[in-house]
Amino acid sequence: MRARAGLALTVLAVACLVAAATSTAAVRVVHRGQLVRLAQSFEPSNTGFCLAEVTYADSTIWDSPVKRVSGGSVAWTFRIPRKATLGPATWSIRCGPVWHHDGRWIVARALPPS
Repeated sequence: MRARAGLALTVLAVACLVAAATSTAAVRVVHRGQLVRLAQSFEPSNTGFCLAEVTYADSTIWDSPVKRVSGGSVAWTFRIPRKATLGPATWSIRCGPVWHHDGRWIVARALPPS
């Protein structure tokens, strides 16, 4: 009985870790030169305008172009600068006058070519 309970807890913990790793809000490591995607889902009827912003450890800011929510989502794909300051970075997605979602990354050295 204990083995089954232990297995169930392990499966639940792994499921939570996988869910966290795929969440836009999860803190994760990004690498210089890496292509990243910021995305947010909304109700399909939402057609508001949004923008995204990334602030790196040295206060350098990347501002996205403004995009309109389409089909219930909005997304930006961009590359982490090859000279981005290593360390913590924050990102935010803002839509309309009050909606705001943010998160954090850790910027790491570029991965070696494969």
